Parts: sequence; C-alpha cells; structure tokens
Amino acid sequence: MFGQAGVQTVATVKDRGTFSCPRCRHWQRAEVMGVGIGVSTHLAGDGTARERARENASRDVRRTLRFATCPRCKHRSGHAAFVLPYVLASFAATAGAIVFAFVVARVKHGEDGAAAFQLYFPLAVAALTVVVTPASLLHRWRHNDARIRWLDF
Repeated sequence: MFGQAGVQTVATVKDRGTFSCPRCRHWQRAEVMGVGIGVSTHLAGDGTARERARENASRDVRRTLRFATCPRCKHRSGHAAFVLPYVLASFAATAGAIVFAFVVARVKHGEDGAAAFQLYFPLAVAALTVVVTPASLLHRWRHNDARIRWLDF
C-alpha cells in the first residue's frame, strides 16, 4: 500500500524585468513568465508548497532573463552557465556507462565476451548522449526565449 508523502504545487509568475546584453550593451524591458515547483511534506505547514513554488517561479523569472537571447544582436548571455549542467550530465552518463560495463562484464560474462561488452556498451551510451544532449539543450533555449515578451518603450 502506498500513501501520499507530501504535496507538490506548480506556480506561474509574470513579472517585468530589464535585460542588458553584455555584448552590444542593449537594454530592454521585458515581461517574463516564470514557472516553479514547490514540494512540502505533510509535517510542514499548509502553504509551504505554494510558497516554495512562488519563490522558485520568481527565481525562474530572473534566470530566464539572465539566459535570454538579445533581441538586437541575437547573442545569448550566460552561455556557459546555461550549457554546463548538460555537459556535466553527459560526462556523468558516459562515466557511469564505463563503470557499469566493466562491473557487469566481469560479473556476468567473466572473461568470455567481456572485452566486447566493455567496448560497445559505453560507445552506445556516448553516441546516445551525443544525440540527446544537443536536442534537449536546443529545446531548453527555445522554451526559455518563448517565455519572454519584449516591451516597447
């Protein structure tokens, strides 16, 4: 039997902020929609999940503006911080596949076929990572820019 362990709430916040491009020095006001998820256990107060969701949504508004594409020069600010989680996840997946392949090859296959499994499994994971990482990064970029409405002065 499974019981509910807590409460999860999603909040959206629309807020205005100012974007400043570090490359061309263009600045512009924008209305940004932020999305946040809040989680609380039953031991916490009633509104804890809602409060956390609102806080996370407000933080997401600032993050969205920080990683926005400049409307003038099309440069994306904060590029390294935007890409870093994807690069780290890719390396972690590949390293995990290598360790998994060596352990499974020794336990399951012994010396027979261990070399082939140790070679091909990490290569398959690395190939999948090379395909999935850029696709998810591109989706996140487009989703980030779609939540911004540039305001005229």
